[in-house]
Amino acid sequence: MTRFNKFLLTHLCKGIVVGWSLLAIFLISNLGGVGTLIFKSSNTVMAVGLLALGFAITFGSCAMGLGVMKYLPDSKGKKT
Repeated sequence: MTRFNKFLLTHLCKGIVVGWSLLAIFLISNLGGVGTLIFKSSNTVMAVGLLALGFAITFGSCAMGLGVMKYLPDSKGKKT
């Protein structure tokens, strides 16, 4: 695995952690009654799973994009 792939994987994991943290806050605070709606439904696991997947994809992609935009290699190809 190259150094740049590790760099992207690190940013992806950080984005997923942020996304899942925001999802937990969103569900615990019951913003708009969504938490109550989900936890009283018969498909709670599926609903939370799909939300977690969506938040992971969204925030992980954003974190990777920000990482790439901030990545400035020097003339020798090393990160500065």
